[in-house]
Amino acid sequence: GAPPRPRRGAGPAPPPPPRLGERAAEVALSLASPLLLGPLRALRPTPAEAVATALVETAAARPTGVHVYDPEAIRQAAADP
Repeated sequence: GAPPRPRRGAGPAPPPPPRLGERAAEVALSLASPLLLGPLRALRPTPAEAVATALVETAAARPTGVHVYDPEAIRQAAADP
């Protein structure tokens, strides 16, 4: 027969497992991150929690217009209490 239909209000579906290529890139970037110095420092991965913190704080400040934030500014905004 047909698979059961999900119930409404059952909550979000669990996230799919990471794909092999994504996991390999995550490991490679974590190993290479300390080697990214100078202008390459902007290429370091930024933790999702840091991005979320910076976005919430920026939204709370209600800036107008278009703004572009570099990765280092996002990391610093998340680190500042």
